[in-house]
Amino acid sequence: MRVLLAALTLTILFAAPAAAQQPAATPTATSCAQAQAVIDSLLASANARVEAARLTNSAADMRAAVDGLQSVIRDVRTQLAPCATQTAAADPHAGHEQPAAATTATFDIAAWLKSFDAAFIAKDLDKLAAFYHPDVTIYEGTGVDNGWPNYRDTHLGPELKSFSGLEFGHTNASIRMLGDHFAYATSEFFLKTQMNGKPLDLVGRETLILEHADGAWKIRHAHLATRSRVK
Repeated sequence: MRVLLAALTLTILFAAPAAAQQPAATPTATSCAQAQAVIDSLLASANARVEAARLTNSAADMRAAVDGLQSVIRDVRTQLAPCATQTAAADPHAGHEQPAAATTATFDIAAWLKSFDAAFIAKDLDKLAAFYHPDVTIYEGTGVDNGWPNYRDTHLGPELKSFSGLEFGHTNASIRMLGDHFAYATSEFFLKTQMNGKPLDLVGRETLILEHADGAWKIRHAHLATRSRVK
């Protein structure tokens, strides 16, 4: 129900005419900022549904949750399009940069994830910072981290410090574009290490919402689900 209400809110936000017999108003910076909050809510609700379905261990529930997430992603892509146009028109420097479409066309998710994996294995928080948006949200299991400083200082940093003999990597990565400035990537990953002297051997799945900002792709939202590797 909350996803449905959020979707209706997005529709009203961008589709409602300014007056009878007049064309729809061009979205403003304010309306686009409001839309971002609604989009965040949509994604959070959909991710929560996926996590709840995963915990039930029901294939039917998981399929329904994934179908719901895909539907939300289609809605997000549709609703972001007017804002992308509005942002480009408002940016006085837009003509002096490589077009975002050209940038995304050459974006290699496999190479990008390989660089991420190298920084992760090196436990280099400075290099990892370049991959995350300052306002990133991280959903891992039932845990939530808001913002890169919080994630770095209370979760990722202490976790990496506890690892020794770390093996980590992404596989089966794929990417879908959401306009010129956004994309989402899905992948599988593995992690094998000693954590505070105890063996840890995990595999998992990851969904990333990516935003092209400051000339680079940044993780705007991440959702991870893990389980112990079957021997």
